[in-house]
Amino acid sequence: MDRVFIGRVVNFLDENTLEDFAPGFLAVDRSGEILEYGNWNRAAGRRWHAARKIACRRSLIMPGLVDTHLHLPQMHLRGIYGADLLQWLRDYILPAEAQFADTRFARRMAREFFSELLKNGTTTALVYSSVHRAATDIAFQEAARAGIRAIIGKVMMDQNVPAELREPTRQSLRDSLALSERWHGYDRGRLQYAFAPRFAPSCSEQLMRSVGAIARRSNAYVTSHLAETLPELELTRRLFPGYASYTDLYYRMGLLGPRTIMAHCIHLGTAEFHLLARTQTKVAHCPSANLFLHSGNMDVRRIEQERIGFGLGTDVGAGPSFSLFNLLQNMYFLRKVTPAKAFYHATLGGARALSLDREIGSFHPGKQADFILVDYSRLTWMPDRQGRSSAFLRINELLAQLMFRGDDRLIQASYVRGRCVYGTA
Repeated sequence: MDRVFIGRVVNFLDENTLEDFAPGFLAVDRSGEILEYGNWNRAAGRRWHAARKIACRRSLIMPGLVDTHLHLPQMHLRGIYGADLLQWLRDYILPAEAQFADTRFARRMAREFFSELLKNGTTTALVYSSVHRAATDIAFQEAARAGIRAIIGKVMMDQNVPAELREPTRQSLRDSLALSERWHGYDRGRLQYAFAPRFAPSCSEQLMRSVGAIARRSNAYVTSHLAETLPELELTRRLFPGYASYTDLYYRMGLLGPRTIMAHCIHLGTAEFHLLARTQTKVAHCPSANLFLHSGNMDVRRIEQERIGFGLGTDVGAGPSFSLFNLLQNMYFLRKVTPAKAFYHATLGGARALSLDREIGSFHPGKQADFILVDYSRLTWMPDRQGRSSAFLRINELLAQLMFRGDDRLIQASYVRGRCVYGTA
C-alpha cells in the first residue's frame, strides 16, 4: 500500500533554494519510490484518500543525510589526542586498525558503526574499512543487514606502514577486486564498492597505477586523502620527487575522475585546483576533523569558484562526532554559511558528490525515498514579549537551531527506500 507521511517537509534544490511545506506530505509507494510531495491540503487529501496516512506533525521530514568520508575502524578513537596527523596515525590509528584481523571484533564494530550512522540520521555514507578482506566483507554484510545505503572500500597500503598492515601489492589488488565483484551494485545499487588507496605515502606507484587502470574500466569508486597536512605534503614530495604536486601524482596515476572523492584538499596550489576541476574529481570537506587535528582549512571559496563538487565528511575518528548537525556547526564557525546552504551540502550536495543525485538527496517523483524524521518540537516554540507561545519558526531559523542545538536525540526515524531502518514514525 502507498503511504503518505504528513508533517513539515523541507527539500533542498540547490545552494540557495529550498522548499518548505507546513503542513506538507511525502507520498511513497510500496517499493520505496517517491510518488509526490508538497502542501497537505484538501486536494492532496482527496488524491491520497486510499493511502495509509502516517502523522508526523511534530516532525521535520527531510532528505536523509549524506556523509562522504569516515573510517569504520576509528569509531572508538574519536577524541583521542594526537600532536599531528602522522603521529596520530602511527601511535593510535594504525594499531587500532590491526585489531580488525579478528573477525569477531570486526563484526561487533561494524554492527555498532552502522547503527550509529542511522541513529544520527545518516542514510548514505562513503566508508573506509581496514586493509583486511574478511573485515571489509563483514562490513558489507552488516551494512546490508542494517539497511543503510553505503559505499565501502578496503584500505590499500603496500609501503611505509607496520608489517601487520602492509600488503603485497598484488594481494591488495586481488582482494579489492574480489570484494568489488561481490558487493558493487548489491541490492539494486544500495551497496557499492570504492577502491581506497589510503594516501600516497602508504602506496607504491605500482599500486596506485593499477587502481587507476581498474577505475578507468569499471564503474566502482575511488577514494583517498589529499593534502590534509603540511608534514604529509612534505613526506609525499620526498617519496615521489618526480611530480609537480601531490595532485599531479594522483592525476598521473589515473586516480582522478568523476567517481573519485578526495578527502580534505587543504594545502593545494592553483594548478591542483585546476586539475581537480578539469577531471571532475569530487571533494569531501571535513571541517570537524580538520579543526581537531589543526590541519588547516579547506579553501571552500576557491573550490566553489572552480566549480568542484563537494560533500561533507564527519571523518570519524579524527572527527569526534557521527552527527552531521555537529559538523554543520563547525562548517559555519570556519566560514559563515546560510543554514539552507549548509543543509544542501549535507543532502543533495553530498549525493551529487557521490554521483547519486538522480536517486537520492532530495524529494522528487521517481527518486528513492531516503529521508529522516526530525523531532523539532523542543526547538520551535519561544515565548513572545507577553510570555505566550510564539508563532512557527521560519525554516532558516529552524535549520539554524538544528545546526547549533541538534544531535542524535532529535532523530525520530531514518528511512532508506521507504523502509524504516532506525526508530519509529
